[in-house]
Amino acid sequence: MKKALYFIVVIFFASLLMASCGQSSRNEESSSKQNSSPSSKDGTYRYDDSSFGIEIRISGQQFSGFHKVKLGMGSEFDLTERYYGIVRGNELIDGEYGVALGVIDGNKLRFLAPTGQTISLRKE
Repeated sequence: MKKALYFIVVIFFASLLMASCGQSSRNEESSSKQNSSPSSKDGTYRYDDSSFGIEIRISGQQFSGFHKVKLGMGSEFDLTERYYGIVRGNELIDGEYGVALGVIDGNKLRFLAPTGQTISLRKE
């Protein structure tokens, strides 16, 4: 009789443990869906006009991208420079020199262009 009671108690606690594990995985799924909200920094930010274009892609804590100076003689003559680095808070930090290149502000990225101007890129 004691073995049967012991067996029932063990099964009861095992089922409670399994139920709580299932609940925590549902909570994790729910929180991960909330973390991937539209306000996430991840995505592609672009600016383009007749003489200059820039594209930055952010994924997690890293970014990469390029800018292109359009010389007007065909795309094979355009000057291109690539960027990469880390995202620290809302700042983009250059991976080569460690200087801040831009700041994320909602769906915009204010980026310091090589000309010294600040260019506002829009998230797509």
